[in-house]
Amino acid sequence: MGDIEDELPASSDVVSGAANIDAAGSNDETDPVKQAEAYAWLAQFRADNAMKVAQHNYAAAEDTQAEARGEAAKRDYELEKAKDLTDGAAKLRAEAAELEAKAEKEASRHDEYASQAAFDRRKAEAADALAADSRADANAADKAQQRLEVEAQDLYKTYQENEAQARLIQEQATAAQRIATDEAKIQHADQPAATGQSAQGEGAGQPAQPPEEHAGQP
Repeated sequence: MGDIEDELPASSDVVSGAANIDAAGSNDETDPVKQAEAYAWLAQFRADNAMKVAQHNYAAAEDTQAEARGEAAKRDYELEKAKDLTDGAAKLRAEAAELEAKAEKEASRHDEYASQAAFDRRKAEAADALAADSRADANAADKAQQRLEVEAQDLYKTYQENEAQARLIQEQATAAQRIATDEAKIQHADQPAATGQSAQGEGAGQPAQPPEEHAGQP
């Protein structure tokens, strides 16, 4: 992506257009109208492809920006999940501490409270581990989001450059078409005058013929 000249796609249109131009050049090498029309066709073809390149880079920038938003959403989700897990782990440890206190006070239910407290503490440890994973995922998503944002900005900048180039090439194509039209008008205007001159030239220098009704009379 980037320079329009590097990204103009090769296509069957180019081949057929070039063939038409070559044919025109071989058959109408001195015909200014044919030459102007061929150049106008090529100029418009280049302008159309320049706009396609600009549109391609704009679409790529939009897609990249959408990916960046997706990574930002993932980062926010993982951070929120990590917070919930961390808060849950803290609550589980608080509950485990209460159960351990009860186990000390109530010998008859010591094992019940102690077992529940141990289970809660293990759950808290698992929650902390999951929270750490979520924070790591959030960190990776944040880095990806920043990278994609930079990439998107570069693509938007390239698109703007491509659009400016496409506008210039279109101006050249419009001028080429105007020249072709003007050449056609000039040739069309010259044709009747040339015909009239030819007709006048055919009678020039020939003796006047007598009327048939007086031919052969003294």
